[in-house]
Amino acid sequence: MRPSRNSASNPPHGRDRPSFAARCLAVLLAASVVLVSTRAQAQSLVRLAVQDIDGSCRVIALPKDRADQLQHFLTSRGEELVEKAQNSFDRMAETRFANARERVPNFGDWTYGWFESYVLSLRLVIQLYTTIKRGFSEGWPSDFTAALLDDLATPVRDAFKQNMTQAGVDVESHLRDLGQVAGALDADWRNIVGELRAQLAQSPTMPGSATHRISFASPTTGFGDGLLASAPRTTDDMVDTIRSDATLAFQAMRPIVPRLGTFLLRISELGGLIFTIAIVGFAFGGILGFVAGAVLGLAIYWLVDWVFNRTDAYLNQMAFERAVLDVIDQAQARLSENAGKTFRNLLVQRLALISPSPGSCP
Repeated sequence: MRPSRNSASNPPHGRDRPSFAARCLAVLLAASVVLVSTRAQAQSLVRLAVQDIDGSCRVIALPKDRADQLQHFLTSRGEELVEKAQNSFDRMAETRFANARERVPNFGDWTYGWFESYVLSLRLVIQLYTTIKRGFSEGWPSDFTAALLDDLATPVRDAFKQNMTQAGVDVESHLRDLGQVAGALDADWRNIVGELRAQLAQSPTMPGSATHRISFASPTTGFGDGLLASAPRTTDDMVDTIRSDATLAFQAMRPIVPRLGTFLLRISELGGLIFTIAIVGFAFGGILGFVAGAVLGLAIYWLVDWVFNRTDAYLNQMAFERAVLDVIDQAQARLSENAGKTFRNLLVQRLALISPSPGSCP
């Protein structure tokens, strides 16, 4: 009986990356012109032109403490939005790969199955023959070894991707989830803009011109457009860790490659074993003994081979499944982090639109 396996593995939530607050604070301070800096040193008020959504514009004067409050408002709300977005992306990626993680034990059973080991061995033989034949025809290019290793990894890699697809790791579901998250972030952004407009509306209009201006009239597209544009386009892209790192494929092949040799050797031995036992059976029972001996020889061969396969699975399948879970963790983390990075860049662009810039009312 094989030791129990942990069919689920939590993604590495503690992965290294800048804290939400620190990253957002640095981004906001770099992208936004701090409101308090817009006033001259000798002045106690900030004269700011505010262009509203409908294009109307007015000049307001902000006391220093009020300018500081608005600066803090933009910084803190931006940090909150970045943190909320990243948490949403983490949950989205975890949900997308949850079924795949649960299927890992079945995938391990398939890979180390007695019948499948022969199927994989046969596919490796065919793949090896095809690649070497291509080498002869193409004159052994410099990248032949790398191409050979990649070709030999193809059977397990294809099976892994198919297993991911069957587990629901598909682009359509991911894009649908991403669109829903983007919609919620758009709503939060509109709330931030609405709160900022309401706070600025509390300041009375002042005559004259301003040194800096804020415009709410600049058109913006939804976060969904940018997030969807940078999202993976195929299932292969969602799980492409295995494409750049063939560790999983070759770990699956490691117990199979020795079997590749024994597979060919045993096929040749099989005939001798069956023939020997069949002859002994013929000596004791004639034709009936010959047939019984041949069947017995075949049974002994497959029994020994089955024991060999089960021993191999007992010793190696657990490590293989841990490697599969590691690949899933990497793909999940990358999916979430890429979405988070894209969102932070989009947020910087949004903040630049509502940050003070030199000028006055048009």
